[in-house]
Amino acid sequence: MQRVSAILEKKPANHLCRMPKASKRPENQSLQACYRNNIIHNTNASGGDENGTMVRVGLTSLILLAGIRTDMICEKIDNRLIVFGLLSGIGFHICVLRTNNWADVILAMVLPIMICWVLFRIRALGAGDIKLFCVVGCLNGTEVVVNTMIGAILIAAGYAFFYLVKSRQFFAAFSDLFYYAERTISQKRLRSYRTYASAVRKMHFSPAVLLGYFSTLMGVSIWAFTG
Repeated sequence: MQRVSAILEKKPANHLCRMPKASKRPENQSLQACYRNNIIHNTNASGGDENGTMVRVGLTSLILLAGIRTDMICEKIDNRLIVFGLLSGIGFHICVLRTNNWADVILAMVLPIMICWVLFRIRALGAGDIKLFCVVGCLNGTEVVVNTMIGAILIAAGYAFFYLVKSRQFFAAFSDLFYYAERTISQKRLRSYRTYASAVRKMHFSPAVLLGYFSTLMGVSIWAFTG
């Protein structure tokens, strides 16, 4: 009996207490769930359930994709698409969300015009791009459209920076910018920046709107840094 006890003490029963190896699949699933929750959280600013959120995201994405297509082909965004987007947003608020706070919906549609008015006046941003922001605001609310505008402007600025560096026109573009600022201050009048920006190639801004919207859905937003 003592011999059996000594053998058991020398050889612990590790095979009896082995823990199963942790699978990486739950971690991947939790990561996917995190992204999914970010999308639902960032698009629930106007209320609604999960199914309504997915419908809103899908409808907004399709409208932005159609806007990119017309912008690339015709170099402008069709007003019929904008009207369809606004009417879809209003119908979504009436039929699905049953919204009572229409002040926030109106603010979300008007806010892009107020923020981007100066950029439109100097022709740095087209009217169609601002209308796309209005559609995003109508469907998704104030918080989402503000983050989308910030993300789109940052993405477009980053693309312009790399393009100018790659094409070796960076210093020429800054020279045009300083000359434009000097003329604007001396004449005390806003003029089209495209007249002076000879080094900057005309860029379609609508893809940046879509990328800014997607970045907002994934949680990359200004509210994440302030809250």
